[in-house]
Amino acid sequence: MSAHEKSRPVALVTGGSAGFGKELASAALAAGFRVVITGRTRTHVDAVARELGAECHGYAADATDPQAMLELARWLDATLGRLDMLINNVGMSDRGRAAELPWSRVEALMLANVGASLITTQACLPLLQRSRGVIVNIGSLASRVGARFLGGYPLAKHALAGWTQQLRLELADQGIHVMLACPGPLRRTDANHRYQDQVATSGLPASATRPGGGTSFGSLEPASAARRIVRDAQRRRPELILPGWLRPLVALGHLWPPLGDWIVRRLTSDRSGAAR
Repeated sequence: MSAHEKSRPVALVTGGSAGFGKELASAALAAGFRVVITGRTRTHVDAVARELGAECHGYAADATDPQAMLELARWLDATLGRLDMLINNVGMSDRGRAAELPWSRVEALMLANVGASLITTQACLPLLQRSRGVIVNIGSLASRVGARFLGGYPLAKHALAGWTQQLRLELADQGIHVMLACPGPLRRTDANHRYQDQVATSGLPASATRPGGGTSFGSLEPASAARRIVRDAQRRRPELILPGWLRPLVALGHLWPPLGDWIVRRLTSDRSGAAR
């Protein structure tokens, strides 16, 4: 590898072989990074890496496996020589009632939404210390708001938000920046069908199958959201909430919880006024 190649920044996107992770990888490539994407299935990861171009590398690994992530970090060091941005994108959504959550489901959600980020960050920390790099944890509006019928998802994403802030404070002296990205519902082709079985078996309102459990505002365009996340990470912003107009509403809700409950109800109600 030439000195010029070694000087070019590298981004790692976990869960980068599909969905929003693939959009984040594309955004990082467009921003000038060499990119490594991970996923569990080697053939699929390699195919997506080829699709994204010569500057994208695929690595098959489970982000919840500590040994696999240590091996990935060693491979990154040996192959690309550095890591400048880690985007922890692996996660799992949910539908259900808070009072009916089985602990086994909570454990699975915590492992996917918090454990994967923690394990990958710990494995990659020496590389990030060397580059004084950036960690991006992909949260959700559910990291800041506990909307109805989202099962254990707000619980897990709130935990991710707390860990992200703690990590940012503790790593600042090492020159490492940590950002929490909180995008709202993302536009996807299966948006109204993903949770039909969960909703049907748990007796939830039909609107709970919709993005965000039935938000009354439009879904985000994934490619645009990904570009904004990468840009703000490069600028070392501490947190990004999308759409941006929700940030003051979230802040008001935290200052005055009764108002926060009212705002959430208004933003998750259908046109007839029936609660979702």
